[in-house]
Formats: sequence, C-alpha cells, structure tokens
Amino acid sequence: MDIWELLLTPLYIGLIFLLAKALEKRLTTPQNKKFYYWGLSAKLFGAFFFVMIYMFYYGFGDTFTYWRGGQVIASAIWENPKAFFEMLTLRAEDYTNNTFHYTGNILYFRAQSTWTLTQIVGLVEVFTFQYYLPTNLLFGFISFLGSWKLYQAFIDIHPKLINQLAWGMLFIPSCIFWSSGILKESITCASIGFFTYYSFRLLYHKKNITKSIVICFISFWLIKDIKSVTIYTYLIGLIAWWYLYIQGQFIKNSILKVTLASILIVLISGGILLVQNSIINEIQNDIAFEKIQETVKGFHSDHGTRVKGHTGDEASTYHLECAGDYTLKGMIMCLPESINVTLFRPYLWESSKITLLFSALESSLFLLLTIFALYKIRGKLLLYMIKYPEITLSLIFTIMFGFIVGYTAYNFGVLTRFKTPILPFYMGALIIMINNKKLA
Repeated sequence: MDIWELLLTPLYIGLIFLLAKALEKRLTTPQNKKFYYWGLSAKLFGAFFFVMIYMFYYGFGDTFTYWRGGQVIASAIWENPKAFFEMLTLRAEDYTNNTFHYTGNILYFRAQSTWTLTQIVGLVEVFTFQYYLPTNLLFGFISFLGSWKLYQAFIDIHPKLINQLAWGMLFIPSCIFWSSGILKESITCASIGFFTYYSFRLLYHKKNITKSIVICFISFWLIKDIKSVTIYTYLIGLIAWWYLYIQGQFIKNSILKVTLASILIVLISGGILLVQNSIINEIQNDIAFEKIQETVKGFHSDHGTRVKGHTGDEASTYHLECAGDYTLKGMIMCLPESINVTLFRPYLWESSKITLLFSALESSLFLLLTIFALYKIRGKLLLYMIKYPEITLSLIFTIMFGFIVGYTAYNFGVLTRFKTPILPFYMGALIIMINNKKLA
C-alpha cells in the first residue's frame, strides 16, 4: 500500500457518500434514512477492516488473485481499448487475437465462476486506478446497495418493522466483513438482494415491469455464473413464495389455505418416499452425481487442511458425525447436522482463537433468537409460513443452502464466509415471527 493509495482512500469514501446522497430520495424514506447511512458506513468499515486483515494478518487469499487479474483487464483500457471491451464479454477460456496477451496472465481465467468476478473487478479498477483498498470500498458500496434492496423488500411488506428489520438484516457482523470486499460473496449477496426486491415488486406492485425483469435477469445471470448453487436453492424458495402469495390472493378462507398447503406438502413428501429408492439409484448412477461426490470429498479434505498449510496454524475444522457416506441417502441423513453447523456453530467452547470467538458469539445469538422465535409462534410455524410467504422463501433458502454449506465447508472460517447469503433472510424470518403481535 503506497502513499497515493492512502491519500486517495478518503477521496473515494467521500465520493461514495456523495453518490449515496444522490440516490437517497429514490432509496429511502424519512423513517429509514438513518439506517441507510449507518448501513453504508458499516459496509465501508467492513471493507476497510477486510483489507487490513488480509494485508497484514493473512497475507494471502483469493481476493488478491481477483485483484491482480482485474489489474490486467483494467490496464488494457489504455493500451488496447478493443481488447478491454472484448475481455468484459468473453466467457472463461475463450480468447481473441486481441485478448490472448492479457488473459494468458490471469490465473482465474479457466473457470467461469472466478472469471466473471475477475471481469467485474477489472471494470471497477478502471475507476480506482487499480488500487486495492479503493476497489474494496467500491465493492462494499455495491454490496450495501443489494443489502438495502433486500431490506426494502421486507419493509415493503412489513412497514411496522422498519427498525427491527434494519438492525437484524443490515448489521450482521459476518455479512459486514465477508461480503464487503473483493470476494464472490459481495456480488452474490448484492445480486440476490436486487433479485428479491424486484421479484417482490413484480408480484406485489406490478409496476415498472420491464425494468424489474431486466434487473432480475442480470442478477440471476451474475449469481449463476459466480455461485450457481446460491441461485438454484434460492429459486426453490421463491417458487414456493409465489405459490403461497397467489393462493392467498384467490383463496380467502384460512382453513382452506392451510388445508391446500398441507395437502401439497404431504403429496410431495409422500411421492418422494414412494419413489425414493428409484430416485436415489438413478441419481447415484448419473455422471453428474459422481462429480458432486468427488467435489464434496475434495471440500472435506481441502477445507480442513489448506489454512494449516498456508499459515502453519491449526485449522479451525469441524467434523460431521454422519460424514463418510457420499451416497444421496447419506447426504440426506446429514441434513439436520449440516444445518445446525451452518446456523449455530461454532459454539462458544469451540472458539480456539479470537477470530473464531466473534463467529461463535454471532452463532449463539442466532440460536437464542431461533429458540425465542419458536416460543413466540408456539408451534404454529406452518400457519406463519402460509400467512407470510416471505418466511417460507427465507426458511427454504436457509435450509437448502445451509445444508450445502455445512456439508461442504468443514472449516469454520470457510463456513462463516460461505453462509453470508442466507443470514439476512433467516434473520428477517426470525424478526417477523418474534414480532408477530405487531403484525396482527
């Protein structure tokens, strides 16, 4: 980090706040404006802290590889503008005569997920003179806008919970740190926030339909390219939300609503039980599933050792009691334990170092809030899921994505980073359940 980067950083912070000010009237109301600036400040602090930790504590990481790849792309705008614009549209491993000289020097050019993020970094670095800290600050701003859109989607439905949802969804420590810098999580969390907000607008308000569809398409494309499992697990919850919302518009009788939703769940569950053996055999014999098995085994071995290999410290690993059976049935049996790991671990007594202690405190808070929310609804979870389809979306997304993260991470550091997309959704669902009397 040189003197110019230090001098430019306050300038970029000022520019970001000026841009936020220009967007203020479109994005805020008098009731939530303070959270807009507090949330932005938290994200920028997260980006700054992220840079300090990676530069002076870890000293290595994917973030630097993305940044250096982005430097290669950004440098081309002055040397070969045609190559620059071509690189922004290339798919992974594709090249032209103009771009071969540049892409050959980019490590993350081989896989689409890493290449798409590198392209975004390269575009941002055009405006940051390729400096690492200012680039991270702009990533923090982009991520904040997505977080704010997700918050807007929830308060559009529950305007009485403006304060509670703001504190719960905008200030989650893991999200402030892990989705504010140059990492996949910053773009996926931002994109899923935009996707949710404009999906809600399409169904609830039916305004600016073309704009909403375009933004949903771009968001979907970005998440699919960068982290496809995020959008596919999310879409299952979104479809359930659509169904429940449309059902609520045409069926007014509460008993009939519960009956139809219950029948649907029973039919799906019964159908799965009836054909589970044939489904399991068919999937397990599929080449794609064999690749998934190998990928999972790779995650289990890699995430438990790579931190130790780079730093010499003991890796903060965890073990699943159900692990070892890589058949589909074995993976399904791991569902409860994997979700528990994602949402509620590390436990306080598993905090072997200070960085893990913060994650443990956050997980403990989620556990306490979950217990309190279940107490508040007193066994009526299904009724609340039917009455508030956004709870259904949030819980399905949390369960499905949480299972995948808990089952594959095997390292608490990796786990804390990977689970950030679901935390605001899960917190939003808990807050709605806890404050159910205010919504009556």
